[in-house]
Amino acid sequence: MGRTAGSAACAVEAEEDGPPNSHGTKQAATLNDFTQLVARTRLPEAEQDEGNACSGGGVTGTGDVDGPVSSTDNALARFNGTGGKTIQNSGVIVDDSDDITGANNLTIGGNLIAAAASLGSPLDIGSGGTGASSTPSAGELLIGNGGGYSVAPLSAGTGIIITVGAGSIELSAANNGDVVGPGSSTNNAIARYDLTSGKLIQNSSVTIDDSANIRSASSVICNEQASAPVVPVSGEGLFWSKSDTPTSPYFTDDTGIDHQLMAGNNNLSEITTASTARSNLGLGSLATQSSVGTSDIDNNAVTDAKLRDSAGLSVIGRSANSTGDPADVTAGTDHQVLRRSGTSIGFGAVNIAQSAAVTGSLAIANGGTGASVARDALSNLGTLRAVSITYTGTGSTSQTVTLTGINRAHYISIVRVSSGSAATQTAIPAGSTGNIWFRADFGSGTNAPSLDAPSTGNNQTLTFNLNNASTNASGQNYAMMVLGTST
Repeated sequence: MGRTAGSAACAVEAEEDGPPNSHGTKQAATLNDFTQLVARTRLPEAEQDEGNACSGGGVTGTGDVDGPVSSTDNALARFNGTGGKTIQNSGVIVDDSDDITGANNLTIGGNLIAAAASLGSPLDIGSGGTGASSTPSAGELLIGNGGGYSVAPLSAGTGIIITVGAGSIELSAANNGDVVGPGSSTNNAIARYDLTSGKLIQNSSVTIDDSANIRSASSVICNEQASAPVVPVSGEGLFWSKSDTPTSPYFTDDTGIDHQLMAGNNNLSEITTASTARSNLGLGSLATQSSVGTSDIDNNAVTDAKLRDSAGLSVIGRSANSTGDPADVTAGTDHQVLRRSGTSIGFGAVNIAQSAAVTGSLAIANGGTGASVARDALSNLGTLRAVSITYTGTGSTSQTVTLTGINRAHYISIVRVSSGSAATQTAIPAGSTGNIWFRADFGSGTNAPSLDAPSTGNNQTLTFNLNNASTNASGQNYAMMVLGTST
């Protein structure tokens, strides 16, 4: 087809040497034809400046299709939208040598027919090809060689037969041995020769599993060796038999150190001395003893957890009055205490009437009196204590009498017990100190009797400051009754 002046669009010139497609137009016969067809969508440069059917670069033409404000040199034009009247730029470039660049993907609804010569060389791996140019024979495969692919056949290893055909490869085992096996076998069992011909093998009960564990071996007999035949590698160990007298089993670890193992029915009979046996076993003198005595147990070596379990609410002991094994002595009733009663011990009430049941005096704070005699108990409980005191007068002033057991006197009565008449003297200090007055007035001021003020726990002292026949005549005996708070 050719372009006519004043047509609505630029015509596409194409050689009509290809077969018609479904639309009745000719299709490119080869990849080169397709390239040329695309290239010819561009106008010749001589015609691009003409103001006729095609317009571009801002030149106004007479056509009815609007182009972009600018375009990329050699780019293919594309419709912009569906109106058929607007075209836009693209990134696909067809240069003057008819080379197409900038296309990301090419989608073809039919067949892309290209002459072999148009590729120039085999399509490489990076472009989605194989890089191989030779035609494989039957049984040959594309095999990676580290840089690409090679066409090569499979190689048969030992005991393998390869059979190839057109489009097929068959692998099979080469059963051409001359040793005859049993009719059946145990999985993972070790095969054994049957008799001495070397051509017969039989099943066994000894197995080696996939983790290299050997099972069901009744015994292993080793030849004697003077030393370990090999040194095990890291992570391995070697059992072997040393040519001692008697023969001794040994284990060599992966550092090359030999360790003698026990034999002789595990009674250490193959070890020459007991000290060596104890050293090998990490034991002390217990290794040679037939029994264990108390001296063999360290002090505090037996913990509570190792002693034994006990019954609830009990103590460990022996209730009977005899030697024997201990047992649990159980408290059966609340508030009972553990005590001895007769010839046994157990939990029960305490008989406080027994002299051995109570010692000392129960303090007032704990419900007692704090005293062992009634007099002191009364005093401790806040009642007055009564004491009787005797003394002999001196007939001089500053005569003192210690009120033993009294810290503060509340009532004093003095009676002369020697011959002669004298009045009974009575004073009621009521716990006060300093000068006091008796019933008979025999002194006043500095001459009056006085009581000092001792601290708690000390005895009070009565001082007579007059020579009085009723209280302080020389050589006369007197009896005094005092009521007061106890020291």
